[in-house]
Amino acid sequence: MRAIFRTKEGNRSIWEIIIEGEKWREVHRTIFGAKPVLPSFSGEDNLQMVFDRYEYSRVRNYVLWRLSTQSMHSEQLTKQLRERLAQGHTITRVIGEFQDSGIIDDETWLRNFIQSRKKRYSRRHILALLHSKGISIESIDQQGDLWNNPEEDVQAIQYLLKTRYRTKDLSNRQERQKVITSLARKGYSFELIKKALHECSGAIKSAG
Repeated sequence: MRAIFRTKEGNRSIWEIIIEGEKWREVHRTIFGAKPVLPSFSGEDNLQMVFDRYEYSRVRNYVLWRLSTQSMHSEQLTKQLRERLAQGHTITRVIGEFQDSGIIDDETWLRNFIQSRKKRYSRRHILALLHSKGISIESIDQQGDLWNNPEEDVQAIQYLLKTRYRTKDLSNRQERQKVITSLARKGYSFELIKKALHECSGAIKSAG
């Protein structure tokens, strides 16, 4: 027996696998390629085993390609693979193998992601970015030591004051309040904002 791959009507990103005239399942073109060919199989009992082996090789190649372009968290890759219709057990197997080999290192990826953005963005903004990539709260909480550094938050606010808000006249009460409100919306506490503004004002007076 052989399988036929047919483009899904209205969605060229999806292949329909046709077995003896009936749709068996759908797969994603990004993973299975432009000209997929499922090896022949002896019957329905053998079909799933043949498909599992074929999908595994395709998913593994896809993950290798993604990792060759950028470092990624396992949950980020899992989210992408699910969106591309890969089976759960195939995802678990492939991701596990790359974690065991050290090619995927979630802790290092997460720490680097947070550290590289802490100077420019608030915790809330970084959390939103991580959530959009499919990173769970549990994984983020494991790096809690990166969040609990008020001095780094003050430095981040000062960085924003010197860059994004550099044209604002902080000696003007209304302008100053707008900046404070904007920083608060980014997730910074009023206490830290006040400290950063005070230190910046002191630095400006000293320079003068």
